Amino acid sequence: MSKVQERISPSPDTRDSAGASPPARPDRPSTATRWAVGAISFGLIAYLGWEGGGFDPIVYGRVGIAAWWVLLLGAGIGALSLAGMPRPAKWVGLALAGFALWTALSMIWSESADRSAQEAARAATYLALLLVALMLRRYGGLRPILAGVALALGGICVLALLQRMEPNWLPENETISLVGAARARLNFPVNSWNGLASLLAMAMPLTLLFAARAPNRWWRALASAGLPLLVLAMYLTISRGGAVAMGLAVVVLVLLSPGRGALLAPLGIATGGGAILVATAAARPAFTDGLTDAAGFAQGDQMLWISIGVCALAAAASVAASLITERVELPRLPAIGGRERA
Repeated sequence: MSKVQERISPSPDTRDSAGASPPARPDRPSTATRWAVGAISFGLIAYLGWEGGGFDPIVYGRVGIAAWWVLLLGAGIGALSLAGMPRPAKWVGLALAGFALWTALSMIWSESADRSAQEAARAATYLALLLVALMLRRYGGLRPILAGVALALGGICVLALLQRMEPNWLPENETISLVGAARARLNFPVNSWNGLASLLAMAMPLTLLFAARAPNRWWRALASAGLPLLVLAMYLTISRGGAVAMGLAVVVLVLLSPGRGALLAPLGIATGGGAILVATAAARPAFTDGLTDAAGFAQGDQMLWISIGVCALAAAASVAASLITERVELPRLPAIGGRERA
């Protein structure tokens, strides 16, 4: 064999067991596909958040049925394949499937077979959503999924604050009539202050990530504008566990992020803007207590305009930081374990 033939012939390592060359890598997802994946992620989280966090069996039952139909149709047309899933995802899927099966079997010895059936349906919904997310990741990538989730969680935060600032703009918070302590604790629309705090704790690292690494400065400005609102909403939930979870999430993000230098500006915006809003809210007891009298409405109006101003300043600070970092290259610090991602 000549040297030219050796150069153009694939080596044995690049052939599979049948002697054929490996398939070409899939093309980069189109813009339309990425937007569609992000819209699906956003719609799912927004719907579950608006419907009380998806706790009601009817709500998660609808989502589960829709998700399983999507999976069946995807498998029928060859869009869903277990061969392309990462090994950790397969293990998580098997664990969820085993948990759902065990929960279903518990109807045999459970004191409430109906309740066990509901919990088995909930576990099956979790499994279906995991598989749908993996299918969306295969065709649209991970970034659009995370962007949709972050935007939906940010929207839930805005709705919760608007319901406290301007209660006449949104439906009445029915949880207050059932639980008296819910008046002072921000819980709309999830109907649980700890549940809302959990969503806010998940939203903070995602929003920080996009405030630092979104594709252009305007998306980074939008994410940065939401950071002070997340801090204010967490303060109004009065959830100690949620606050600790949010703090730990930020710490883990900073420690594991290879480009943590880009997080400095968003962290400063979140800290400074959040401190301003929390201090302003603490000086308005009628607002923090969730009162709906004249003082509560007046202080709610004040907090609305102050929040808009702080968000505008946060967005402007983000744009200014982007303009500076575009001219000054920040050092890339190694992540934990010494590995650095491109």
